[in-house]
Amino acid sequence: MEYGASLHKIQLGGYTRIWYEYVPEHVKEKGTKVPLVVTMHGRGGTAETFFDISGMSLVAEERDFITVFPEAGIYQQKPDGLRNVLLWNGSYNGEPIDDVTFIRTLVEDVKSRYQIDTERIYGCGQSSGGMMTSTLAFSAPELFAAVSPWSAIRDPEHDIPVPEKIEPAVPYLFLLGEDDWLCVDKKNGQMEYQVTESIAEFLRNLIKVYRLEEKPLTYQCGEISYYVYRNEKKTPMLVVGTVREMSHANYPRESWIAYDQFFSKFIKKQDGTLLYMGEDAIHTDKR
Repeated sequence: MEYGASLHKIQLGGYTRIWYEYVPEHVKEKGTKVPLVVTMHGRGGTAETFFDISGMSLVAEERDFITVFPEAGIYQQKPDGLRNVLLWNGSYNGEPIDDVTFIRTLVEDVKSRYQIDTERIYGCGQSSGGMMTSTLAFSAPELFAAVSPWSAIRDPEHDIPVPEKIEPAVPYLFLLGEDDWLCVDKKNGQMEYQVTESIAEFLRNLIKVYRLEEKPLTYQCGEISYYVYRNEKKTPMLVVGTVREMSHANYPRESWIAYDQFFSKFIKKQDGTLLYMGEDAIHTDKR
């Protein structure tokens, strides 16, 4: 809070849920509609630690938007691994924790206090937060204009079915380290970037659902190799970026890349129409 964030709490489903909220002073002064970015911590992290690690508040300060850092609501009890660490989409006494409803409620709370541009709401997160980001894309697709999972895109330990459709469509920017032990299989990896079978299944399904080009465009920018999958309108609905020599970790520039190179280019109208660079991202005029 010494850096300008405020702590918020609500009671939801029998739990006290919390988040940190960062609103730049000049955003408060202007009083005009601004984007909202939901930024979610990884397993074992907290809203407070991810405020520091992600640096998304710095992006918000420079780009004039509000960002929130929600905290997962359950501590994982894993006999053969780390215990008492926070994670998203967990369960307690066999009952799943409804984190999607938490995020929806959080967004409504922020909207009740600030002028949020509802056409520019975005989600991102690292590791378990990346899995939660992906879950939000197909569980609340009308809410998010675009998402960016980091270091994870699907939870291999939960039997979450690959979505057969995402309507309205939500573009994905998936960033991972080329040595990420959770995402990459150096020996038996699939696709151009050697991801695990589970992740490859998810990505191939996105390509199918969005009717994307199966062969991606590729380019290099510094230490990141990008793979761009476009639809019929040449809209990059799926972009995968691999960071050279990086393992399972948060990449310091991810927040800047996610917002400047991806989020800022997408708008979702109230009727679900997705715009890319100001033009319809999906539909082709057949006239």
